[in-house]
Amino acid sequence: MAPLKFLSREDLEAEILRLRAIVSTSGAEAERAVMRHAEREDRHRLPLADSGTQAAQADRNALASSEARRRAIFDSAIDFAMVVIDPAGTVTDWNSGAAHAMGWSADEMCGESAERFFTPEDRASGRLAAEMRQALEAGRAPDERWHLRKDGGRFWASGEMMPLHRDGVHLGFVKILRDRTVEHLAGVALEETQERYRIAAKATNDAVWDWDLAADQVLWNEAMARAYGHSLETVAPTGAWWIGQIHPDDRARIDASIHAVIAGTGSAWTGEYRFRRADGSYAEILDRGHVIRDAGAGPCG
Repeated sequence: MAPLKFLSREDLEAEILRLRAIVSTSGAEAERAVMRHAEREDRHRLPLADSGTQAAQADRNALASSEARRRAIFDSAIDFAMVVIDPAGTVTDWNSGAAHAMGWSADEMCGESAERFFTPEDRASGRLAAEMRQALEAGRAPDERWHLRKDGGRFWASGEMMPLHRDGVHLGFVKILRDRTVEHLAGVALEETQERYRIAAKATNDAVWDWDLAADQVLWNEAMARAYGHSLETVAPTGAWWIGQIHPDDRARIDASIHAVIAGTGSAWTGEYRFRRADGSYAEILDRGHVIRDAGAGPCG
């Protein structure tokens, strides 16, 4: 089995299902082993013969092996917090990943309400109960929200809750989380930057563009339609589309000049060229750009 920190979301979901099956069936295996042993005791009131002793030992070995597999999967997921709770929301198992992510040990959390790692506002709104209801009704409840650590700090959790059943009986839930605080904050910062760009772009009559070089994604403001007749719905959001609208006699020169700045160490670019309007005519353009570089001086936009 691949280390869980390298699993894709699809692989993780498969591991969740595997854990669910193991948790659900380990108790059933124990019951069957006990019943088989009791039946042999009823048939043989005399001390067990060698064959009976071997069979009983085989049952105990199988049970121990099943439990060992369950614990190995449960505790090896260092990068994933796995929490098992009963139908009332009380924690019954807490893996090492949960201890790592949230700070509480299994001894501190088992027997406590899972609401302990929910934020005060989520506790007030009954979020845990709502998640459990959704998991029972839909088979899963996505969890993308802030949760608490033992020290009072917060982390952005990405995961889900799934119900655990055995023979039609609801046993509880398994909740699996991963700390995605860095990714969440980066996404929020990007959204804020894009919103500031949209606001600033609306304040000018000039066409403004933002080119994400890594993704080859170009954002244009609404002036593209006002100045050149290209509605944003018909503009392909790529650098190739922009280059393709430049007059054929200017295209190679502009393409070479902007990529020379991108590939170099400078940041400022200026170019004069003819740009094709939606009606097929050309506009004389004076274009200016600024290359944004990452911490390693590589171009990113």
